[in-house]
Amino acid sequence: MTISEFINRYPTKHKEGFTDDEIKELISLFDNDNDIDIKRFNTSMRGHTCMMVDGDIVNYHCDIIGGLHSAIIGNPKDIYVNNLITKLRETKLKKLLDE
Repeated sequence: MTISEFINRYPTKHKEGFTDDEIKELISLFDNDNDIDIKRFNTSMRGHTCMMVDGDIVNYHCDIIGGLHSAIIGNPKDIYVNNLITKLRETKLKKLLDE
């Protein structure tokens, strides 16, 4: 599974994208010290277009994908995502990943 596939299948409140809380939840799945450069992610997210849905600021899937591509450290990105998915199989995202 690629980063794009993972993000596009990630369960969100709004079909248009991610709320700030959902972004925080997504980032918490990573081992921030070894897997992701959070400063690079945040820098990548600056200046993106977003929308308001039911009082929530919503960031588009494509912007989250770009942010992760910028921030994932080390392994080739698709291999890394497959390793992350292996770790997540025992979490609340199991149903999503097994579809």
